[in-house]
Amino acid sequence: WTPRWSDEVVEAMDIWSFAGTIGVTLLIMESGMHINFEKVRQIGGKALIVAIIGTVAPMIVGMLLVAVLFPGKLYPDGFSAGCALAPTSVGISIKLLGDAKMLNSMAGQTTLTAAFIDDVFSLVLLGLLSSLADGAENLA
Repeated sequence: WTPRWSDEVVEAMDIWSFAGTIGVTLLIMESGMHINFEKVRQIGGKALIVAIIGTVAPMIVGMLLVAVLFPGKLYPDGFSAGCALAPTSVGISIKLLGDAKMLNSMAGQTTLTAAFIDDVFSLVLLGLLSSLADGAENLA
């Protein structure tokens, strides 16, 4: 038995989920608009390394925290915690670099490109996490 209003709550959650998806899409689109692709050719390797470290390090920290605090729950709980820590706020990066007038500098473009790549990696991780939540036994 569920209350009559439960269907309305589910529909409202679908609306919020849709609004969140639109928000993330617009945020990533905005970050892509600020990337200078000529500079990306020069800094692409460095930005990729920074993005990989920026994704892997929080994953490791999250998994280690779960392993220490909740022994025996490394997978999937540790993976979930790592996925929660992995995303970078590209919106904050754009705002801070813009305020400091460093958005078009090499350091600014490296930071922005790395944050953009990190967010793409994080979206892939969240997709994997979602498939685990839907009942997938493993990530293969």
